[in-house]
Amino acid sequence: MVSLANDDLGDKDTEGNIIMIKSHYDESGLNVTNPVIFTLPGDAYRDTHFMEWILAEKGEDESTSADFNDLVL
Repeated sequence: MVSLANDDLGDKDTEGNIIMIKSHYDESGLNVTNPVIFTLPGDAYRDTHFMEWILAEKGEDESTSADFNDLVL
């Protein structure tokens, strides 16, 4: 994840993010392993708790990720 902002130039509340998703599940439930890059603009609607979960570093061997994901949803 990369945080982008112009706060140093006087712009407030314009922080955006660029994130790379290494793998995800598509609509049919297939695990897609091609990395995808997304831009999250600073002025987009953000659910604070869900964004924290999306941007959190997740380990390969974590056993509670699925449970926590269900809780956040």
